[in-house]
Amino acid sequence: MAGLNQKYFHNGGFDRAKLQAGLPAIISGIKKWVNTGISTPLALNLIERLGADSRVRDVRYIAYMLATVSRETAELHYFTVPVTPPPGKPKPGAPTEKKVQQWVVFDPNHENIGKGTEGDYVEPVKVERTGEGAIITEMDGDQFKVTTQGKFFKNKNQWEDFDKHRNRRGSVFGAKPTDVYNAAVGDVLHYQGRGLVHLTWWDGYANAGIKLGMGLELLYRPERALEPDIAYEVMVRGMIEGWITGATLGKWINDSITNYAEARRVINGTDNQDKIAQLAQKYEDLLMSARLAPSPAKK
Repeated sequence: MAGLNQKYFHNGGFDRAKLQAGLPAIISGIKKWVNTGISTPLALNLIERLGADSRVRDVRYIAYMLATVSRETAELHYFTVPVTPPPGKPKPGAPTEKKVQQWVVFDPNHENIGKGTEGDYVEPVKVERTGEGAIITEMDGDQFKVTTQGKFFKNKNQWEDFDKHRNRRGSVFGAKPTDVYNAAVGDVLHYQGRGLVHLTWWDGYANAGIKLGMGLELLYRPERALEPDIAYEVMVRGMIEGWITGATLGKWINDSITNYAEARRVINGTDNQDKIAQLAQKYEDLLMSARLAPSPAKK
């Protein structure tokens, strides 16, 4: 091993005290009013899991995964906090607590549809289970077939290879359902983003479930993408193996280069690439300072 891969190699884990001391400053800068009391332990748990994962021996991989998750999982929650009374004698009946909105990050979440999210992938589809897989009917009337072996086809009078029609998937946001959709049978399901790094599109869920050895379980039950173990595997394998966009993390982070900005293409084109790159650099600096020496081999 040589070059950058050796510089950033780790297999001894990270100093938890240093992580605890450094994480709040990074996390609080992700959004205004981030609840670091909840988000920091979640980040610590994720770092420790990644630190013990033999598939992720490059500090830069961990840094970039953390930066991505920081943006993908940011979600507003309501919290009750105490009210500091003004100086002097308190007024009878004055409130002693109030509700505030704060961001939480590093918890697998469900994309909040309806606030600026108007992608074609958010429209519902009908999923009919069959003996060999499923028939998917989109609101615009397009129908697709997916097998339990991960083969995808589009129905254009006869079933054709799905890859020829990949850009046809999804209905135009806000369009009215067609007669074909209304007549179709099956469960009405949504495939907006879920997890630590958001899965989207019905074929994305189907493909991830098949690669995880779950068959079409994520197609039939997309909410399972929120389960911590599933969300973790989608993040690690999806980014390393290129499930999500076809781009792999190794293309932009390898023995010769570290390009955190372009690595955004592994998840979502160039969306927020500079902000995520800046976060990744901060996580990298912290992880390198907290990196522990490998444990001596047992005799």
